[in-house]
Amino acid sequence: EGKSPLLELALSDTGYKLFLMLLAKDEEAKTKFFDPAELKILRPNPTVREGDEDVPTSKKSANTRRVELLQYMKNLLTECCNSHANLLLQSRGGSKVLRGVYETFPSKELTDAIVEGCDNDDDVGEALSVFEHNIGHLSIKNLILSDEKVSSKDNSVAAALAQKYKGTMIDDIAASNRGAFVLAALIATDDSGDVKKEVKGQKKEIQKRIKQSEKASKPSAGYEALLKAIE
Repeated sequence: EGKSPLLELALSDTGYKLFLMLLAKDEEAKTKFFDPAELKILRPNPTVREGDEDVPTSKKSANTRRVELLQYMKNLLTECCNSHANLLLQSRGGSKVLRGVYETFPSKELTDAIVEGCDNDDDVGEALSVFEHNIGHLSIKNLILSDEKVSSKDNSVAAALAQKYKGTMIDDIAASNRGAFVLAALIATDDSGDVKKEVKGQKKEIQKRIKQSEKASKPSAGYEALLKAIE
């Protein structure tokens, strides 16, 4: 499978913001993606000086131009996310693009790609989990929490993760302190209560891991949050 022509930009420390400008549908979204200094530079209605007055460079509104360009870029953006979900999940900028595309153009294909992207193989064939990655675990947690806003969770990342890891959530998702934060988010968005029920049955194991982490002077906040989520 070929590399998406957008991938390098999406993973760039600054380039990914170009896509966020297209994906930000309102001012609230823009303030979430950009700081005030950036918003001041990124004027939505650019003008040129003609004589003594400033003339708009386009007769169309800023939002109309954004929507038209976003539609033009839709296939390229979705293909990039479908093909490179794992890499995007592990990038601060890339994960924001992935989340923006997931919320704007939801599809089963993208949901499956994200869930599959939570697993990875390194050069020696050992499984590396996004749930344990310093950026990846936050990326997937934020995707799960964004599912709270949707009316139907049939095609959501939260539902797909709950289905894939049913019966092994403690060992596969919460194998680390970071992963425990992800599982706590999954409990918060699960309307059925099935995830909470499964994890609650592992309460003693969670308490054991907290004690082991404290004894080894390792972070345990994730496991503590998970313990609180089932109480």
